[in-house]
Amino acid sequence: MTTEMQEYVLCFAHPLPHRHWDEVLLIEKKRPQWQAGKYNLPGGHIETGETPHEAAIRELDEETSIRAIPDKVQLRGTIEGPGFVVYVMFCPFDGRWGRNQTITRTDERVFWLPTDEAFLSPHLLPNLRLIIPLVQSPLEAFSITKHGDSEYEWTTDVFYCTRPKDAHTESAQA
Repeated sequence: MTTEMQEYVLCFAHPLPHRHWDEVLLIEKKRPQWQAGKYNLPGGHIETGETPHEAAIRELDEETSIRAIPDKVQLRGTIEGPGFVVYVMFCPFDGRWGRNQTITRTDERVFWLPTDEAFLSPHLLPNLRLIIPLVQSPLEAFSITKHGDSEYEWTTDVFYCTRPKDAHTESAQA
């Protein structure tokens, strides 16, 4: 019996034109059960026929009311394991007046938290302590792969390439 690969997106929201931003947009999860009470990035399932890019834009809007700039959304990395893949997306939005006020369209709390406070929080999902710095870095891409059933059997591949001018670097010159 073949199991279908489950595909998800995680959305790292970033206000443009700011080059450096010291807060992270998080959701206090109620579901699934293993995430209940934990802080995660916005995101969710990729729907049939949808690209990770389209899913990131939709999920960010649905969960936070923030509208990403479509031509600036970028794949920054993947997390893969038996039966699943998560696409980690960098989702810039118009932040000329500071961070947007979030309005949740779900029953889960959405909020901005200073990144250093997030890292110290016992509620932050542990993998985000690695994912957030990777998304914020100038790396071209990263890949995290789960091996076996143990929660400790993971490998991380980081690609040390200079990213071409993009939403992250262009904003510093604006």
